[in-house]
Amino acid sequence: MNLRYLFPFVILLLLITFVYSFLDNSLKKEEYLEEVQEKRQEIIDFMENDPDSPFLKKGEVEYLGLNFFDIDPAFNVKARIEKLPSPLPFDIQMTDGETAKYFKYAIAHFTINDKPQKLFLLKSESFFDEPWLFLPFYDETSADKTYGGGRFLNVEYHDEEEIFIDFNLAYNPYCAYTNSYRCPIPPAENKITVKILAGERNYIAHH
Repeated sequence: MNLRYLFPFVILLLLITFVYSFLDNSLKKEEYLEEVQEKRQEIIDFMENDPDSPFLKKGEVEYLGLNFFDIDPAFNVKARIEKLPSPLPFDIQMTDGETAKYFKYAIAHFTINDKPQKLFLLKSESFFDEPWLFLPFYDETSADKTYGGGRFLNVEYHDEEEIFIDFNLAYNPYCAYTNSYRCPIPPAENKITVKILAGERNYIAHH
């Protein structure tokens, strides 16, 4: 076949591939946004209706709704996980001045906004055998747009070398709503050097 006749078919094939790739990526993004929104709604439902909600259990603060940043897939970051040879016992500081037993279990290495980050992933003594790691952190929004005592993430982990850490799911400790709770304070090593404009924001009734 003469190549000049083949050229339009190649262009058409590339165009079709591009369109399907664009549609596929758009669909995946839409599914991701819906998934995060569903998880947020579960938290909202708990805060509004569950007897163990910090608003209903203590009854000290009026529930006025939670505040979130817009969902941004850029804050769902891929992290390389450096599992420590053995869990390192660690007494985390609590807001009441006491400490609680945790373990430094792994280190997450990732880059966000072109800046490399290194955060410790923890396990609590009470839930050591569960497939979840606890990530308390500060960032450049802390004490401004977000709670000054830092925010938390629960990260599912099954000994993978790489995982996604989704800061769109970052949530406030109960101390962000009322001072009647004792909450872990993120260790100094877990300070992110950029603004994490994702996840839960300040609770307006507390500030």
